[in-house]
Amino acid sequence: VTAANVSYADTTIAFILLDGMSYAVDSIDALRDVNSLYFTNATVKGYYAEGDGGGGQYYLDSADTTSADNGGSIIVAGDSARWKLLNYGQPYSVLQFGAVPDGSTDSSTEIQAAIDAAEDGGVNAISIDGAFVIDSLVTTTTCSILGNSPRYYSSTNKALSLFPSVLLLASGTM
Repeated sequence: VTAANVSYADTTIAFILLDGMSYAVDSIDALRDVNSLYFTNATVKGYYAEGDGGGGQYYLDSADTTSADNGGSIIVAGDSARWKLLNYGQPYSVLQFGAVPDGSTDSSTEIQAAIDAAEDGGVNAISIDGAFVIDSLVTTTTCSILGNSPRYYSSTNKALSLFPSVLLLASGTM
C-alpha cells in the first residue's frame, strides 16, 4: 500500500501530503519546470538565481487555463499550469519581474510588466529598489511607483534627507 493508493475525502493521501508542501526552486525558469501534478505551492528563491531579490511564494491556480504569462505574477509552466505570485496585496517588486538593478541593463520591459500586472491585479503599486535603466517609455494610469528611500543624516547629523531609488533614463541622464 502506498500513499498514492489510499483515498481520503475524494483524493489520495499522496496528494494531501504534497498539497501542504512547498517545492523550492532557484529561479523563475525552474518554476516553469515544476510538475503541477505533484506540487501546488512553490518557493522561488530568486528571479534569475537564488538571492537576486526576485522570486517569492507561488501557488498553482488549477482553475485558470487562459491567463498569459506576464513574467512575474503569473508564470505559465511547461505543462501549461498557471503559477500565481502570493503578494498579499503588497506592491510588486520590479525584481519579481526580472528587472536588473545594475545601472546598465535596460529594464524597461520588466518595469512595464510589473506596472501592468499591478494595475490588472488591483495592487496599483510597484516597488523599485536600486538603480535601473529605462531606455523605452514606461507608462501608468493608476499605479504608484514606490522607491526605496533610505534615511540620510547630514554631516552635522541634524538634517534628515530622503534619497529615492535611481531611474536612469535613456542615455543615462537622471
